[in-house]
Amino acid sequence: MAAVSNTSPLRYFAVIGLADLPPEVLGPIVIPQGVHSELSHPSAPEPVRKWLAAKPAWLSVQVAGESGVELSALPDQGEAEAITLALETGPDFLLMDERKGRRLAEQRGLAVIGALGVLPEASRLGLVDQPGHVLDRLKAAGFRASGRLVDDFIARLK
Repeated sequence: MAAVSNTSPLRYFAVIGLADLPPEVLGPIVIPQGVHSELSHPSAPEPVRKWLAAKPAWLSVQVAGESGVELSALPDQGEAEAITLALETGPDFLLMDERKGRRLAEQRGLAVIGALGVLPEASRLGLVDQPGHVLDRLKAAGFRASGRLVDDFIARLK
């Protein structure tokens, strides 16, 4: 398995000290240059910048080409590049949390998973004991999810 990732899932997992969790569930992760730039930007939290500077073996950076898909409606470059790279490389998953980007990716046939999708699988694999507590830590780090998504997440844990 392999995944292309947008900025936010990696950012939040790095902030709470669980940056290795997504690749343990999804396999190696590729990010486009725009996502790398966002993760290494001086405004990114220090734990994120330190994690990226150490660049784990499971993470690689690849330049996204031109997909021919209109992505200008997306709020940031990293999101657009992640979708473009996923369309070009055909990963098993696109790791993305933002609603607008997820919708656009799914319309183009990509399998999308977010942070809340990683946690139940991580629990099933025995990688986390209490995924609900991990969600609480993600929220404390600024992660946001709709009530419906949280309810779906809790239902998947049962």
